[in-house]
Amino acid sequence: MVRGERDPPKKGWEVGSSSWLLNGATHVDLGARLVDGFSEHWWAVATAVGAAAFVVGGAIRSCLVERRLRQRLAAAEERFQLLAENSSDIVIRVGREERVRWVSPAVTPVLGWLPDEWVGRSIFELFSAGEDGEEVLRQSHRSTGSGKSTVVRSRMPAKGGEDHWVEVHAGPWRTADQKSDGMVVSLRVVDAEEHARQILERQACTDELTSLFNRREALVRMHSLNSRSGESVAVLWCDVDWFKQVNDTHGHATGDAVLQQLADRIRKSLRTSDDLAARMGGDELMVVLHGVRTLQDACDVAEKIRLCAAEPIPTAVGPVSVTLSIGVTVARPFEPADAVIARADTAMYRAKQSGRNRVVAVPEGQATEAEVVSAAVARRASGAASIRIQPAGVESAEWAGSTPAIPPDGDLPPGASNC
Repeated sequence: MVRGERDPPKKGWEVGSSSWLLNGATHVDLGARLVDGFSEHWWAVATAVGAAAFVVGGAIRSCLVERRLRQRLAAAEERFQLLAENSSDIVIRVGREERVRWVSPAVTPVLGWLPDEWVGRSIFELFSAGEDGEEVLRQSHRSTGSGKSTVVRSRMPAKGGEDHWVEVHAGPWRTADQKSDGMVVSLRVVDAEEHARQILERQACTDELTSLFNRREALVRMHSLNSRSGESVAVLWCDVDWFKQVNDTHGHATGDAVLQQLADRIRKSLRTSDDLAARMGGDELMVVLHGVRTLQDACDVAEKIRLCAAEPIPTAVGPVSVTLSIGVTVARPFEPADAVIARADTAMYRAKQSGRNRVVAVPEGQATEAEVVSAAVARRASGAASIRIQPAGVESAEWAGSTPAIPPDGDLPPGASNC
């Protein structure tokens, strides 16, 4: 056997052979190894190798390459199994027929289902009833058809029936020749993240003290309601009479408790889910009624709120009684929110001027510009207090509050009506 010179390393499989003469026959030994291109090696070539040797060498090369590929495939499968069995994400293989072909074992510890209980089912069946999961996945399917991936959130039931928020990542599944063949979907439970998001969203649109809508959110929703054709919107502008006296006499903690109770009573007086109540600032509260038929209908709701508000409110210092002056108006279709609120505010100011603790309505077009300006300034004028502490041991029906008598309509300013 003749040794060759030392050569630089080369990548790929190499076949070496050795031969010798024994009993008049030529014997050939063949071997092969993989060179990674980073380490040097010695190789040998037989002095005489017949054609058959090359054939045998080629066969050996082919077998060893297949063996190495099988080893690599086994290693890849091992890594995939390691990820599939230890990842908290649920991975789903969805075919073009929109049915589950395979699901990772994580579905059991996360949602309680066995993988076989999902395989064969429509992917849309897996989402909670009433959720938009089907539309979400159909959008994802359309997106994956164009090679895009989507990320959405929806609710999905566990096997025990409890709903969980999941984040859905959906992308195209491609075959070895890069043809699209359904989707690969991964699910991650995001209950904590969704809960935190909802809290932040709620804080952004509600008043911290009363949990009513804040001014910004109320204006947005009011504009949306008034933009619906064919349905009237009424605004009730409510102001707590002599509220400063509550804070001055009993402290701000008592004043906060009074506002919270008033907000709760107003909330319970709403008729439908389209109605809304908001704290517009300080002791100013607004109610928006959607779908009222007449101004009188709005006044009826306002009167109900006024009566509820006048009931003594239990606080740490004892029952406190307050009253509301409420201005009512009906918005014209597509009328700016500021204009409607200004008219309702004017009606509320007229209620203050007429003795407080009453509902006054101003039809559209009745409030003058001068009244609107003066109402914004004068409605904060001081007056005699109407807040009393109910004496201990005296029943509400026996306690005489300071509610002023409601004058007849003729005693109100021009253009206003006492509902």
